[in-house]
Amino acid sequence: MPSTNTAPHATRSGMLAAFDRFASRLTRWGGAPVAFALPLLSVGAWAALRHYFQHSEIWQRVINTGTAIVTFLRFS
Repeated sequence: MPSTNTAPHATRSGMLAAFDRFASRLTRWGGAPVAFALPLLSVGAWAALRHYFQHSEIWQRVINTGTAIVTFLRFS
């Protein structure tokens, strides 16, 4: 795969250059500590609320849906 951070590549298409900038920023953010801390805190809050929801079906669906969406967005 050719490098996308070269000047000739970026001048070929404005849309391609914009996407390259967006993807680079998203990649940097995804590797930041906050990108790990937020899901960790979310799972912690979900686990802490188990007694409040009495292990209900909705309680389980929340974590299943959330993890499926995050997995899809991170790896697609």
